[in-house]
Amino acid sequence: TLPSYLCTLPSREIDLSSQNFVSLTTATFPCLDTYRKVTLTGNQMTTARTSSGNFSTLEWLDLSSNNLTEIPVTLLRPSPSSL
Repeated sequence: TLPSYLCTLPSREIDLSSQNFVSLTTATFPCLDTYRKVTLTGNQMTTARTSSGNFSTLEWLDLSSNNLTEIPVTLLRPSPSSL
């Protein structure tokens, strides 16, 4: 689980590449909907499950170089128009 102070970063960008995350969930990343740019490349994620959120600020989500076989539609619902 990420420390709560990361949810208040003023840059609204976070790079958590190569940190050995195995899943993207609301519990492990509770404030995904507050960021503009999220980079999670090179982790070992096999699942991405989050509650439906308001991702209207999300412009960039990089999940490349993980072990994901699918991305649930709930991750991007409602769809951000800028993603």
